[in-house]
Amino acid sequence: MGLQVSRLQPPFTELKTWPVSRSESMVQDFKKKEIDFAADMKTITYLLKDDALGAAVLERFAIKGSAKCNVLTVLAGVVAVSALDVTPPHESALAKANVIFDAFDLDNDGRVSEVELSILLFSFFDALNVVTGSARSNSMVNYESVAKSIFEHYKPKSSADHVIDKQMFLSFLEEKGVIGRPTSDIRDLVPAYKEQSLKDVEMATEPAEPAESAEPAHARS
Repeated sequence: MGLQVSRLQPPFTELKTWPVSRSESMVQDFKKKEIDFAADMKTITYLLKDDALGAAVLERFAIKGSAKCNVLTVLAGVVAVSALDVTPPHESALAKANVIFDAFDLDNDGRVSEVELSILLFSFFDALNVVTGSARSNSMVNYESVAKSIFEHYKPKSSADHVIDKQMFLSFLEEKGVIGRPTSDIRDLVPAYKEQSLKDVEMATEPAEPAESAEPAHARS
């Protein structure tokens, strides 16, 4: 069912022993300090409180040809792999989902916009690709489509604000079987949705095959 815990790459294997509360503190440090999204070595080591680990993590997440990385992707990756050796994944999924939501609730109002949700999905799956040594994608198209579909389903029709709150986000994860489902898969936050719904979105957004034109009357015998 996707990428397994055993596929974690160094140095992320070191983060499996982090309790979720430690990754939550890292997210709070990020938000309190109002850190720039393009993070350098100093920023990453500050967040991880470990120079050697920070250098290794930056090397893995670094934007090609740069000494910086997207700090939101790093946060998502650390939260995703934390506590894997401490707490059964299905028991920590709810706590991780709360931390992930808070990391991307950039204005701290308990809600996320459709744009913020798109960034959350993209950053989370980009992080999973990094921590497991898989190929990365730089396309936001699929994630924007998924965010739009989530908003259409979960945002109250009576609400004029184009946002969803944390409970709506958690309801989405619960409905998709993400919360409360035992698994050894590190895609605990949005696994089935990644593998099934994103595929459906890709198919739905592909250009339709042009219909065959009717045969001209003069060509018929």
